[in-house]
This record gives sequence, structure tokens and C-alpha cells, in this order.
Amino acid sequence: VYFFDLDQIINPSTSLVVDGRIIVIKIILILIIFFLFTFLFNEIQMDNN
Repeated sequence: VYFFDLDQIINPSTSLVVDGRIIVIKIILILIIFFLFTFLFNEIQMDNN
């Protein structure tokens, strides 16, 4: 645990970069799912009409 904490203190940017990438990936996935759902919903409405 001590070495891990020491590494975080010496190199804090690495964990921040990883967290940033994870946040970006989550946002992209949410956007893709949102667009897919809206596209499918529009297709279903067109079929009903």
C-alpha cells in the first residue's frame, strides 16, 4: 500500500488520465445508445404511420 500511495504522489497525472478516458468512454457510449434508441423509435413511428 505504501509503494502504491508513493507512486500516486509522484505520478498523480496517470490516474487522472485514466479517469478522464473512462469518463469520455462512458459519455460516448451513452450518446451512442441514446442515438440508437431515438433512431429505432423514429423507425417504429414511421412503420405505424
